[in-house]
Amino acid sequence: MARDIIHDAVRKALEKDKWLITDDPLDIRLEGTTLYIDLATERVLEAQKGKEQIIVEIKSLSKRSLLESIYGALGQYIIYRDALEEVEIKRAIYLAIAAQKYERLKEIPFLLRSLEKNGVKLIIVNIKEQKIEAWKK
Repeated sequence: MARDIIHDAVRKALEKDKWLITDDPLDIRLEGTTLYIDLATERVLEAQKGKEQIIVEIKSLSKRSLLESIYGALGQYIIYRDALEEVEIKRAIYLAIAAQKYERLKEIPFLLRSLEKNGVKLIIVNIKEQKIEAWKK
């Protein structure tokens, strides 16, 4: 399983934001196949005295075209979301992308609307600074 080229930068950005990486990757075994989701993370919520737990799939969106990259990322996100539901892992799943790619996505509003319509939650990461810029729920 090959890691995405922005994997380490996204992981460091999450860690800087006080997330503990619990799985890298998270293996989901389901009906004769294994899915490898990039990261499982958690962090302690001081105010609520509990934990927040999420799953993160990382995509550099580096195919020939942004449209082609979104085809693959959206399909993978939906499959992973459905697999988590099947095995009863009750964590939100996020798609982590570089801030630079998010800016390009904003130039094609249809693609952002499609991601939103399909319930895709985004983590926008400044790759160079290894910092989370925004959460889009």
